[in-house]
Amino acid sequence: HYELVSDVDASATSGWNDEKGFAPIGSADEPFVGTFDGRNRTISNLYINRNLRYVGLFSYVDEGGDISNLIVADVNITAESRVGGVAGTNGGTLRNISVDGTVRSTSEGFSNSGGLVGENPGTVRRATADVTTSGTNTVGGLVGISGGTIEYSSANGKASGTETIGGLVGINGGTIKYSSAHGNVSGSQSAGSQSVGGLVGVNGGGGKTGTIEQSSASGDVTGDLFVGGLAGQNFNSVLNTSSANGTVTGDRYVGGLAGVAVGGQITDASASATVAGTTSVGGLVGANGAQGQPGSTITNASASGTVSVPDDAEPTEYVGGLVGQLSQATVTTSDATVDVDAANSVSVGGLVGYNNDGEVTQSYATGNVTGNESVGGLV
Repeated sequence: HYELVSDVDASATSGWNDEKGFAPIGSADEPFVGTFDGRNRTISNLYINRNLRYVGLFSYVDEGGDISNLIVADVNITAESRVGGVAGTNGGTLRNISVDGTVRSTSEGFSNSGGLVGENPGTVRRATADVTTSGTNTVGGLVGISGGTIEYSSANGKASGTETIGGLVGINGGTIKYSSAHGNVSGSQSAGSQSVGGLVGVNGGGGKTGTIEQSSASGDVTGDLFVGGLAGQNFNSVLNTSSANGTVTGDRYVGGLAGVAVGGQITDASASATVAGTTSVGGLVGANGAQGQPGSTITNASASGTVSVPDDAEPTEYVGGLVGQLSQATVTTSDATVDVDAANSVSVGGLVGYNNDGEVTQSYATGNVTGNESVGGLV
């Protein structure tokens, strides 16, 4: 059991260990399973530059480990993968912690990099990160990949990468409640980025169900494929009582809330966004159902703002105020108050751009709609 008895200025760590910096506490082979109470004191200017996995102030916190009441300021960490400002991997509990600075993954594959923790099968509660986080695949402003629980937490920094990037979490296969992200999220469009979301890159997937409740995202989100104000993809998972606002820009499968939704449900959700893309673009969801797979059940959802396709884009299709493309799914008691501007596009609607064996009930749309062919005020 450990306590931090005073603030620590760790500036000297930049010259330690042949300039590799601080050696993380614990390891994957010998994880930290004790308690560390920071007593609301600060560790500042921590520096780590190691070509290793499981890197942070703590390398690996296992079940039973508890890190609490800590401020980590101006952290500067570079590592291969599973890298975070406080922990590389957390299988225990991180609570009442704030961190700011920079976290980078050098891996060309899965980065699993996060402002607070790289990989979280454990619990994160009342944590904040204002960290510039970067990597290639699976990057989050707070957590890179999570199969555990995240509650009452937020991220305010920038997150960037090529695939599966989220303002809060890159991939969520666990539960996120009462949490938010407020920074800009960007995918490298020159590299064909995909699965980029204001809160999470992907909700679900890999055989796991993700749940997001009472959470929100704001900021600018940019990518190429599967780009959403809250989630790039919602895959057989749950988005409840959550919202997104800001600017969402991509190419295909672009939505104010989710870029693409397959299975699962979206309930009591809203998006207030400026959305721009080319194909399968919607004020709430770009494509609800895709590639032969049925979409999410959407209930009590709303979208406001604008949806547009650039005038110089090649002829495109499936643009809607609420949903761009609806496939084998239902939309109930939902609405769009959106201006849709897609002058060169086919299948453009105030509510749904294209309906393929879907069902829309007790829903409405208001706003101006402009398209080229198969244009409707509702569908």
